[in-house]
Amino acid sequence: MDSTGADQIIGALELIYDPSSNNNQRLEAQKFLEEIKLHEESPFWGYNISLNNPNNFILKHFGLSLLADSIKKNWNNYDQLKKITIRKWVIELNYSITNNDPRYIKEKLAFLWVEITKRTWGEALKKGVPDDQELIDSWVDMDANLNELWNINEASRELALIIFRILFEDVFLLEDLIVLKRMTVIQPLCVMIISPMDIFATKYKFTDKWTLFKSNNDGWFQLWISELNNALIQNNSEYVIRLLETLKTCLNWPLSEILIKNDTLQTLLQCCASNIPKAQSMALDSIHILLTRPYNNEEHYQSIVDKVFNNMDLLNQVYDNLQFNPIVEIDEIKYPIVKKFVDMISCLYVCVFKIKNNNNQIEKYLNLILRATKNPSLIVSGLTLDLWCSCLRTDEFLPYLKNLVIPELLQFSADSLIYYEEINNHISKKFSEIDFQSKSEFQNFCSTYRKRIRDIIRLISCVSIDYTYDWLNNRLNTYFSSNYGQQVLNSTFLDSKTEPYLSALSQFMIVECFINGCIRWKIWYTNTLDYDSKLDNILNKLQLLSNQLIALNLREPLLLKKQIQNFALFLTMLKDNVLFTLLEKIITSATMDYPEIDLDNKSDQSEAVRDLRYACGIELNRMALLMPESLKKIYPDLEGVVTKILPNLSYHEKISFKSFLLTIILKSSLDRKEERFAEIVDPELIAWSDQATVMGLSDLPWFMERLGIVKIAEYFNRRGIDKNSNLLSIQIDDEGKKLKAELTKHWQALFPVRATRMFIHYSMQSVKKEEEFEMLKSLWKPRIVPILPYIMRLLYQLQAYHDPDNWKTLPETVQTFVKYSTIERFWEAGTSTKSKDEFIDEHMKAMHTLRDFADSVGHIVRYTREYTLLVLSAISSLGNILYEIDDSPDLLMNSIAIYKPQTNNSNNITNNNTSNHNDINDNNNTNINNSINRDILISSDIISPGVSTHGWKHILNIGIRPILKNFPKDATPKFMINFLPKLFDTLDIILVEKWSKHDYVVDATPVPTDEDEMTEEILEENLLRQLTTVVVRIMMDCVGQNTTSMTKEKINPTQQRMRKIIFENVNVLAPFLKLLNHLMSFKDSKCSFNAILVMKGCLSDVVDINMTVDEFFTVEVMRNLLLNILSKNQFKDSFYEALHVFISLFLTLCEKYESTRDYLYKLSNGYDINSLYESLRDTTGFKEQRALMVEFIDRIKQIYNTDESEGVDHATVERRRQEKREATIKKATERLVQKNKDTAGDILDDPNTEDANLGNLFGSA
Repeated sequence: MDSTGADQIIGALELIYDPSSNNNQRLEAQKFLEEIKLHEESPFWGYNISLNNPNNFILKHFGLSLLADSIKKNWNNYDQLKKITIRKWVIELNYSITNNDPRYIKEKLAFLWVEITKRTWGEALKKGVPDDQELIDSWVDMDANLNELWNINEASRELALIIFRILFEDVFLLEDLIVLKRMTVIQPLCVMIISPMDIFATKYKFTDKWTLFKSNNDGWFQLWISELNNALIQNNSEYVIRLLETLKTCLNWPLSEILIKNDTLQTLLQCCASNIPKAQSMALDSIHILLTRPYNNEEHYQSIVDKVFNNMDLLNQVYDNLQFNPIVEIDEIKYPIVKKFVDMISCLYVCVFKIKNNNNQIEKYLNLILRATKNPSLIVSGLTLDLWCSCLRTDEFLPYLKNLVIPELLQFSADSLIYYEEINNHISKKFSEIDFQSKSEFQNFCSTYRKRIRDIIRLISCVSIDYTYDWLNNRLNTYFSSNYGQQVLNSTFLDSKTEPYLSALSQFMIVECFINGCIRWKIWYTNTLDYDSKLDNILNKLQLLSNQLIALNLREPLLLKKQIQNFALFLTMLKDNVLFTLLEKIITSATMDYPEIDLDNKSDQSEAVRDLRYACGIELNRMALLMPESLKKIYPDLEGVVTKILPNLSYHEKISFKSFLLTIILKSSLDRKEERFAEIVDPELIAWSDQATVMGLSDLPWFMERLGIVKIAEYFNRRGIDKNSNLLSIQIDDEGKKLKAELTKHWQALFPVRATRMFIHYSMQSVKKEEEFEMLKSLWKPRIVPILPYIMRLLYQLQAYHDPDNWKTLPETVQTFVKYSTIERFWEAGTSTKSKDEFIDEHMKAMHTLRDFADSVGHIVRYTREYTLLVLSAISSLGNILYEIDDSPDLLMNSIAIYKPQTNNSNNITNNNTSNHNDINDNNNTNINNSINRDILISSDIISPGVSTHGWKHILNIGIRPILKNFPKDATPKFMINFLPKLFDTLDIILVEKWSKHDYVVDATPVPTDEDEMTEEILEENLLRQLTTVVVRIMMDCVGQNTTSMTKEKINPTQQRMRKIIFENVNVLAPFLKLLNHLMSFKDSKCSFNAILVMKGCLSDVVDINMTVDEFFTVEVMRNLLLNILSKNQFKDSFYEALHVFISLFLTLCEKYESTRDYLYKLSNGYDINSLYESLRDTTGFKEQRALMVEFIDRIKQIYNTDESEGVDHATVERRRQEKREATIKKATERLVQKNKDTAGDILDDPNTEDANLGNLFGSA
């Protein structure tokens, strides 16, 4: 072998690291080093450099990297002699380890050892009777080599531990494709070498040849535990940590007999009690694994549980030792361990009834949890709250809780029901600086923390009503006698961020929890022997409490709002007993006069009054739904009261009161329904067809005039405003205030969308019988059909308003103003650069400037669009009215998606169209690789210009999804056949165009911060992910989703009808599949994963039915899966589901079409597709099939250069590899320790992800 290459490599490395080298020299040297990797002598040079430069770690590491590169990329091309030679080099290099070698060198050496192990170890055991040479080729003495390595020196012992750790991680934790192909051999071998042979023999069948692969009869596990116990005695912290790193990787899969025999748990408990922080942390993870891993022997699991509870005193001592004084300083070493400790012990409650409790273990355990609950860190405290809720829901727990916990827990919960985020210098804020990366995250968590605290109070109220009632009365009396309480009773307005307001709000929340606890008791304890007498007692208590609260005579609007909401809860229990009293209180509150406040001017106080009145309207309507027959008796009186107060109400308030009367008419047995219905509804609906409305909807200029833009423009001209004026810097004058007040009143009744939506919405609530439903349809149909075109036209104008081209004929000043009005200013955690408070402060400041005109017009446009969509959603609930109108599909889609020819194609992407697939074997693979994300040309049209990503999300969520989900069983398919193709095409064009701007993005959800480094680009990407999530949900609404536990019964009747419509009409199916194929490939892991599950659930109904569809699956879906999802790291979470889809398509289409085999043959540059098909067809299990398919995917990855390390220097490649591995291991370990836990409890989950928000930590059952 030529060793001169090694000298050249050393020279190039020295040149790169020489400070005097220029950039050109370094680039040339780097290019040479990249070329070296391709040379057949590169492994020898790597070995030579590593061996001969033991103290030059840069050279040594590069030499090891050359070896690693050759093993990973060329191993299958080497003959057996070269493989054994490289293996000997790796062994020699590992044996040469010294104490001077840094950790990363040890990691690299271990990596080499494991890479060869994964490819060769035990391969001969696949054969019945391997010969001696085959055993040598299979590294039969690998375990013996490790034993030799262990005994060389201290450094080699650490290296051996690293080798085991990496091996076990790759085999049992990670989804390693090399291991996947040899799983049936390598997993049992790992079990065998750590186990005593007698234990292994009881569980596995094996031949004598297997024993040749084991060098130590007792196994490694016993040795490691013994070493760990000795290291703890000697306080050898470094050795303890290294042993635990390896042990932690082999606790979930070994035979449980080994764990019990070596008393593993006791050793881990001693690690927790040590003064070695990292050891404590790893021991806690390890204990967590032992408690949640599977056990075939129930006695072994019982032994683990008993030992944990028998060591409760030790655990208490560990918790004591972890305490620190946060007022002085948060101990950043202890604090993460405290969180991990509490997370571990909080899962033990499921084991409580498995122990004998012969030494007060349960009492000790509950006291330990209660101590953790009182921890000043909200994160630590929050980890225990779910436990208390579960215990309070379990009757067997109640005796322990009532005697030991409830009084203290109730008092703590009530005292903790506060607004931490609003209290300056609260101790929780010191912890928040560590636990949260932004104010918004902390605020979001505080909100969910309070929800769980409220749940605890509710559950305690349910199980201890008498105690809680007395306690609550005493608490309320004490509070309202205090200075804060008196201030609340004597004030009309309070600052919502001050202690008087916040403390009073807490008291009303506690009252709400108590009422809900009583409601729960009424539902859950119906089988109690003295149920009726207890219920009467509870009702008496509630009536007394409601009377006391009414007597408080509050005037503060927001506190009164909360009190009104509580009164509505009282009503659900007390019914007629308090109906009139509470009804009077709600109406009085809704019409309460605040003479000192001008409601036409925006201010905190006017907003508070409006909030109060809005809440009263909701509760009135809820009352009408709950007790229509009781209210029927006094309907004439109510009608008289409403008629009397209507002139003094705003338009919105009038609609609420009219809805209240309408609900009583429709839900009770009141006579003259149609006449009374028409008296309320028709005067509002007639506005849709009056001349002013029709004119305002006729074209955009009239629409803008209807909005008041002409009046605003005239006012701006009088103020001398031009296109360069900064509206935010110009204060509004008296004339402007007067105009704004006029417009505010005008906007309230601009279009009758709110009345239409409210009337339909309350009509359709609590419909119990088919006769009632048919009655409602008969009332609404003659009113809906004539106004539907006007509703659609309004939606069209609202969309057209955002298009800059539609402003060109307007004066420049007005153009600037309209542009301002289309800017969406909203606050949302994770998508806003400012905190919520900062956003509100800026908004309040703008209210006093001319920008408020633009903000207000923009708000009314978006508000009207939202309510128009809600009207359509409500109409869709009225049976087949919407779905039977012939032109409604076109009207709806043309109103939402306004197609315009695109004049600037600069953002288009040129992609390979499906017609070009015959050229797939072109040597220019780069074009294919770059274009695989996009299988169509971006449309030459643009859709609804100016409508934002955020706007599209709301359009789909509020308008489209309900229309799809409400598709009635008696409707003909005609609507969907016409509607769905354009919907799918539109969504596809929008998403492809938007994602084309983010193709460079790796799949990492941006972390919300409060600084300005969150660019608009990142914000837009976050919003795009949310939009994509909604589109995936639309696909699920249509056809369902295939999960691992899915059955046909889980597809609801609407989805069954939709599947039939989509799958049996190729004109609907084509755009559906095109969109779904793109959704799978967008670089958003959650959306991609869910889209793949949707595809998986469709295959049996759409493949092998239509030749054209099958061709699409071949040249589009299979290509997308192969070159994109199965080959790129961004989609690693979707790998197995995507592989399942690919294998299903492969087997079905290759069986039927020779063209599919030819296409894949060309795509893979000549891979033997026929042999692969035969092998897959003869294999029944998915595990075996995926192992066969992995080699094909590896071939594709090599051809299309999906290796992300191409062209990057070796140091960067190594760093990225290690970071990626550590992240993957962390994720896999978290999955391991989260077994049998509610995964919704991840307190770091993204609060903006739909259906996966932070609130799930405290989701109530």
